[in-house]
Amino acid sequence: MSDSDPEIFRLASQTEIASMMELLRSGRANEDHKCPDVGRLQLNYPNKSITLTLLPGHDERFYEFRHDGNYQVDRASFLKLLSGKELDLKKLMEKP
Repeated sequence: MSDSDPEIFRLASQTEIASMMELLRSGRANEDHKCPDVGRLQLNYPNKSITLTLLPGHDERFYEFRHDGNYQVDRASFLKLLSGKELDLKKLMEKP
């Protein structure tokens, strides 16, 4: 994976998945901008897959994701869900 490739991570347990889905559902619409994505979250269902792209955003209180628009979620909650994953969290926090 090169420095420009987005980070990819997996949630394995039902608890992790449920917590992430709850956080994503809490997202509030945000004005989209041209900053590049720094990661991806792929949701796999029996008949389809959905990919959310991730970006640190410009407000330190929030982390952002894109899927049919741009949304903000609580940054501390998002990073807590990623703790212990094999990720470069520094890369997920880089701003363009």
